Parts: sequence; structure tokens; C-alpha cells
Amino acid sequence: MNIPKQSVQILVVLIGLVIVFKQQIAGIVEDVFKSIKEDTHIITG
Repeated sequence: MNIPKQSVQILVVLIGLVIVFKQQIAGIVEDVFKSIKEDTHIITG
């Protein structure tokens, strides 16, 4: 099986991007949930 180097590089870059975006998305989701929790505390309080 001969895999061209170019496709391997593209795969590596894609995987790297996914990892980076996962961390960013996780942070964004956390912020959203925090703000929602604060809002509900204000409403119920």
C-alpha cells in the first residue's frame, strides 16, 4: 500500500485542526452553560 506523503500531511493537519477546535468549542460551550446557569439563578432567585 503506497500512501502519498501529501495525503498523510493533509490528514495530520486535519486531525490537528479537529483537536484545536474541540478545545475551543469545549470552552465556548462551558461559557454558554455558565451564563445560562447565572441567568436561571437570577430568574429563580
